[in-house]
Amino acid sequence: MLGLWFFALATGLLYKRFSKSRRKINYSDIGVIAPYLDDTGCMIRVVNPQKNELLEVKVDLSVSFRKQGSQLREFHNLKLERNMVFFFPSVWMIGHPIDMKSLLYKMTEKEVEERNVEILVMIKAFDESSSLTLYSRFFYKADEIV
Repeated sequence: MLGLWFFALATGLLYKRFSKSRRKINYSDIGVIAPYLDDTGCMIRVVNPQKNELLEVKVDLSVSFRKQGSQLREFHNLKLERNMVFFFPSVWMIGHPIDMKSLLYKMTEKEVEERNVEILVMIKAFDESSSLTLYSRFFYKADEIV
């Protein structure tokens, strides 16, 4: 009886481990601050490397930096040109326009490094092939922002 119980437990654990969905989203190696629309913008490219299609893809872009004269960090959401697409088959360029309202406005490369700026990308999508909600996140540290 103990042998059957052990075998059932091991089978269940192995099935759980190997049946876990491995869907993921690939992110560009660097975040780019460059000319965007009529001004400047922060841009990040994301790719769906799977053959499946992702639906109702929502993205949040946040910036984190150290307060001046302190080790504490501030977190702020950045306004995006488009924070949702209904259909994401392959590539999406996420763009934050850096205008006068943006926290990154007139921030120099030196300030980015001194304040240890990090950009956080969080994506939520529905995977139609597995009927699961996919969550993905990625961080760009100051030296990964060009």
